[in-house]
Amino acid sequence: MKDLKYAIADNIKYYRKQTCMSQMKLAEEADVSYDTIKRIESGNHGMTLDSFINIAAALKVDPSLLFQREEEKKSEMEQFYALLGERSKSEKEYLFFMMEKMVEGLSMMSN
Repeated sequence: MKDLKYAIADNIKYYRKQTCMSQMKLAEEADVSYDTIKRIESGNHGMTLDSFINIAAALKVDPSLLFQREEEKKSEMEQFYALLGERSKSEKEYLFFMMEKMVEGLSMMSN
């Protein structure tokens, strides 16, 4: 079983990539250095509780999601809801609209 520190590092990297955020952008939004993000994501660096909370907030995910080990990962739908996080109602409606259009596009491509 993976060490918790590495699970957190993997999850930070996973959610950062899910939001198409660079390490630099995450560092800026979480108010930590770029080198800190690089070291955290490699699992070679710990972080303060404040940094952990700031990183979760910058990623717009519930901090508890960053503790999950691979075998505890939630379903794709739960991950989707977690990514929506604290988005506004209008942002969620827009994202749903865009997903509908993408599904329509996929359907047209397969015909």
